[in-house]
Amino acid sequence: MNKQEIKEYANKGRERLGSRKWIILLFLLSIFLGTVGITEIGEVTNLYSYKHILVLFSIFCGGTLCILFYSDRKHLHNLVCIIVLVFGLINSIVTPILDSPDEPIHFRRAELTSRGDFFPKIINEQGYMTIRSVIDIENEHGKSLSSAKKENINYDQAQVTHVADSNFFLGYIPQAIGILVAKILHLSEIWMVLLGRIMNVLLAAVIARYAVKIVRGFKIPIMAVCCMPMALYQASSLSIDCTINYFSILTVAYFIKLYEAGEKSISRWQICCFLLLCFVAGISKITYMALACLIILLPKKNFRYSKDYKYIFIAILGMGAIAVLWYIYTLNLPKIVNEQNSYLVQNNVNITGQVVFIMNNFIQVLHMLLRELFANGQQIFNGFFTFGWLSYGAPLLAYLYSLFYGSILLLYPNTVIFNKKVRIGIVGICVLIFIATEIIMYLTWTGVGSLSVAGVQSRYYLPLLVLLPMATNFNLTIAKNGKNLELYYVTGMVFFVSFMIITTMVHYYS
Repeated sequence: MNKQEIKEYANKGRERLGSRKWIILLFLLSIFLGTVGITEIGEVTNLYSYKHILVLFSIFCGGTLCILFYSDRKHLHNLVCIIVLVFGLINSIVTPILDSPDEPIHFRRAELTSRGDFFPKIINEQGYMTIRSVIDIENEHGKSLSSAKKENINYDQAQVTHVADSNFFLGYIPQAIGILVAKILHLSEIWMVLLGRIMNVLLAAVIARYAVKIVRGFKIPIMAVCCMPMALYQASSLSIDCTINYFSILTVAYFIKLYEAGEKSISRWQICCFLLLCFVAGISKITYMALACLIILLPKKNFRYSKDYKYIFIAILGMGAIAVLWYIYTLNLPKIVNEQNSYLVQNNVNITGQVVFIMNNFIQVLHMLLRELFANGQQIFNGFFTFGWLSYGAPLLAYLYSLFYGSILLLYPNTVIFNKKVRIGIVGICVLIFIATEIIMYLTWTGVGSLSVAGVQSRYYLPLLVLLPMATNFNLTIAKNGKNLELYYVTGMVFFVSFMIITTMVHYYS
């Protein structure tokens, strides 16, 4: 880059700063007032500690960078990458050690994966072998990364009773790479957590960038879900949810790309790519194998070879068979005494008994599932703003985000409108995934005879949010000031992820 190019970039930066200074000032004011408001609610006294100031300064600088970086919709893919990277990295540092849902279990599994143990086996019918540092880090649970012990990695063998062995290893590859880097560089053991989280963030950023880039329409809806607070929260942890969420989003984006393609343009290679994305998402979370059904909704004329449309039905059946076989395999894994299995025994969870109950009380169970589907929408949405081990949240943020997301559903102008058949199909797939999730949790996590489903968390449904705009958005009107419209949406995304981090900061560091 020569001096002239640097000068041009500097001039553009000054121009954007001048035209967007009020947005940036409003962002700064909202950070201050929001922090004071959250702090007042939490009855916190040390608002001006150095940790608070450092986090708030990082949020302001990161948010300002994102607001200034926006140029036009053609480069939204670069912007979504920056938002996920900046705020994901901040959150991976701010979030206390192993404080995301089930993060200790995911950490154990990622450490095993880093040693090439892709399908963990029980040793001597007592547990799984990991390293001593995993136990040491679990004992630091809830502490900040800065206050944790800085011990060297201890490779002595240690035994644990639960490693999420029912999850497929693909979802732990990024975290395992981060842990392996910490081992190779002989860093302190806490770096295994931090680098594992960072690799998850990098995966999310790369996938988000590609998902937004490959579509012509629906860039903002896809971007909004990629930058949703819960999506970033899970991406900046050691959870497999990062793989589930972002590969599901990428699968939907790839479907839109194929839908937008011209006649005779979908090659067999593209079909294989789509099915591979479905496989990664579905093998990580079995219910999302249903996304493979999206390919049926593509116009027949878009396929290069007409007979390929027939073969995709066979492919979908094959993927369904894989999902069922994998699920049966996980159900038949050896069981040992651990917290999860103790819960199942104490709460009378029994798949066979539950199936018998369903057969004898089918109407009641069906009514319960329909109630879960239609009556708990707002409750599920509120759950997207509950963080930690479901220990704290931001109810006001949930309400504001419902308005923000609702405007994307109904008002944001898209260049692609799906026909009635596709809309109905998309709604059907959403319902299928929802009901399948409820049924699985009812069979495997709910006591026999209960007429409510236990163990369901809102984060299980996050990828569905990228499907809904495709079924509800009828607005083709492009606003005259469309550039500013997208800038406002980008600012909204930055606002929500900022307050997710502020909520965590106030909860733990005050």
